[in-house]
Amino acid sequence: MPTFQSDDVTIYYEIHGEGFPLALTYGLGGSTKYWGPNIDDLASRYQLILWDHRGHGKSDKPANQDAYGLQTFAIDLKNLLDHLEIEKAHIGGQSLGAGSAVRLCLNHPDMVASLLLIASASASGLPQPPGMLEMRHRTIKLALEHGMEAVADEAHRSNLNMISYTKQGWEQQEIVRQMYLDCDANGYAHSVWSLISADPVADRLNEIKVPTLIMAGTGDPVMKAVEATVEKIPHGKFVTIPDASHFSNLDNPAEFNRHILEFLKEVDDQ
Repeated sequence: MPTFQSDDVTIYYEIHGEGFPLALTYGLGGSTKYWGPNIDDLASRYQLILWDHRGHGKSDKPANQDAYGLQTFAIDLKNLLDHLEIEKAHIGGQSLGAGSAVRLCLNHPDMVASLLLIASASASGLPQPPGMLEMRHRTIKLALEHGMEAVADEAHRSNLNMISYTKQGWEQQEIVRQMYLDCDANGYAHSVWSLISADPVADRLNEIKVPTLIMAGTGDPVMKAVEATVEKIPHGKFVTIPDASHFSNLDNPAEFNRHILEFLKEVDDQ
């Protein structure tokens, strides 16, 4: 199992295919396995690098809340690229993963050939709306006091990002339920806190000069934040994925993969 040490935390990663590197990070509660429908297409043209945020998947789950944060996740991503001796790559992520990608780009723009921001409010750097903030605090309490089974049950009732996906049917409900049950309660709770306590980067997005693809499903609840991101990034290209919610890579993988590959080809041809 490929891993490396970021400070004293073991981080899991995978490499698929060959070519110019493309590093992607999944969102809150997810892991490398949720890129499953995208791996073959993306790895057919690029060296696809997938990894698990600390607190997620096969990476370590530190018990201390101070070991988490969007800037910390961005440092982990930089350390992964350094570990692989990669000086420059296409960098992207879904939801929380895009928040990490933005911060890497702001901190180390020379390492980023292009940026892919998928279904992400955390990439916008905007404060969380009051309803979402209340739900986040409730989720932390549930995870720490009652475990991930309780978090999964609550998500079906109050997490708009999840509801937009699970309302599609039983299969989607089971995917989300398993996503939560795969999580460590401490790791999940502290990662949620990372969103609540995220550093505001909205006023810095105009510093991003690399070609940027901003994507969201047509039914994504975070669309307003996505549109705010589009307005602030000078070289942003905005596309929507039809018949898709917050998890557009799972809802409509063919369109998702096509848009990414077309965008990256444009960048590579420049």
